[in-house]
Amino acid sequence: MCHSFKILKDQGNLAFGQKNYQKATKLYTQAITFNQDDPIFYSNRAACYYNTKEYSKVIDDCNSMLKMEPCYVKALNRLAIAYEETTRYKELLYNIIARSFSKS
Repeated sequence: MCHSFKILKDQGNLAFGQKNYQKATKLYTQAITFNQDDPIFYSNRAACYYNTKEYSKVIDDCNSMLKMEPCYVKALNRLAIAYEETTRYKELLYNIIARSFSKS
């Protein structure tokens, strides 16, 4: 059972590579149920959500990642893109400003 999340991640990666984003999303979600503390699972699922244009879910997963790793570059990039895609510019700017001040 301890390696179940690794198998699910690998299967999710395979499905993602085949552009089967719904299947990949389900597999990454299952991996998260086994290991909620790995930001990579959220990152991969956010990539699926991005490809299916589910930007609010991208934002949710990126925020989950950033709680674990505040400087996770992929999360910051995907978050910015998702805010832009949803025309939530004020939230994008607020998020960038808040994160830049929290580093100092």
